[in-house]
Amino acid sequence: MKLKLRFERKSFRYTAPVIVGKTYVSSNTALKVTINEETSVSLTSLPHFHQYTIDEWQYSLNDFFESRELSLSHFDLKMPAFGLTPTLLSGELLYIIEAVLFSYLHNKQNHLFPWPEQVVKINGLFSKDIPFERVPDCVKIKIRPGESENCSLAMADCLSKNPAVLFRLDGNRTFDINSLLEFLNKIPQKNIQYIEEPFKNFSDSVLFKKISSLTLAMDESLIPHLEHLQKFNEEFFIVKPSLIGLSKSFELAARYPLRTVLSSSYETASAMRALTSIAATLPGQYHGMDTLKFLPKEFSN
Repeated sequence: MKLKLRFERKSFRYTAPVIVGKTYVSSNTALKVTINEETSVSLTSLPHFHQYTIDEWQYSLNDFFESRELSLSHFDLKMPAFGLTPTLLSGELLYIIEAVLFSYLHNKQNHLFPWPEQVVKINGLFSKDIPFERVPDCVKIKIRPGESENCSLAMADCLSKNPAVLFRLDGNRTFDINSLLEFLNKIPQKNIQYIEEPFKNFSDSVLFKKISSLTLAMDESLIPHLEHLQKFNEEFFIVKPSLIGLSKSFELAARYPLRTVLSSSYETASAMRALTSIAATLPGQYHGMDTLKFLPKEFSN
């Protein structure tokens, strides 16, 4: 069968600016993809993060599906395009194809998807603009060179309300090794599970592991090493499906269940269903999906 797609666009403002590397993003545009007039998924290309714009995403989706015959009788979530059709696409272009396929399959065959028996555990994303009603058991804090005081205050506030809170620090590739060591000397050393992607230069991570007991996590830097992750036996893998595809994310979750953490790219609620399904296969882990609060209600409900 063929899937017929209809496209709509809607501009929106985030409820608070979102940090993307060194940039604050205040607004964006969602591409709503309606599939066979039965279900839909809203996709957002994040500025300064994704390689392609939604114009290019829409063109790619149209080009892929307009002449593609699909057999939906059997699918494998760990195969590219879920094994429904041959494809050489990878990365975010594979992701948008699979996001559409997932939305349609999940609507048609919900009983075949690995949903959890309990709520998926989420790490809270710290934001001074959107304070926690209750400090969660795991908190992610975005850090930058020269802003150790902000991090220290945030950690102290969380610890005062939840002494057992686990911290994940996200450096967004903004540090060199000297600036990170200086930063760490000025913040509490308690309850840090890992530091995510701190270094501008990947080689600094090799030196850091030799001089620090703190654990690192690989985010975007894992992409060039996806087929050789066995070389990294200590790091956590922060998996962003929108960068590597849903199928590759399902595969990594199955291969490294103790060190895989799902992470959103500020997806809408309809696109988040796929991430939740992957996270459901990793019930013992906290996942980085506390981002719906940054979206207006029409995209977060």
